[in-house]
Amino acid sequence: MNKTLSMLGLCARARQLQSGTNLTCESVRGGRCVLVCYASDASAGTKKKITNCCAYYGVQCAELAASTVELGHSIGKRGAVSAVAVQDANFAKAIQESMNK
Repeated sequence: MNKTLSMLGLCARARQLQSGTNLTCESVRGGRCVLVCYASDASAGTKKKITNCCAYYGVQCAELAASTVELGHSIGKRGAVSAVAVQDANFAKAIQESMNK
């Protein structure tokens, strides 16, 4: 999981990441993202909102084995972050590969 969070951090520094539930859904609706990841301890409502939005627009969605605080910390935010949208196909591929290991 450490590699996945590191990849998300790199993606954030490259400005290819949107964070937060509302911005993530907005990015999905706008067709600007390739992959959505959400924290394992996100609320049930947040998970439902994210997964429904991704299913409707045909965007891949994955649950991370990390908490909202760990996710926020890995992308350089001070607080908790429930969901992120990866906007670069190469980053998305690398993140998926690191999650599958």
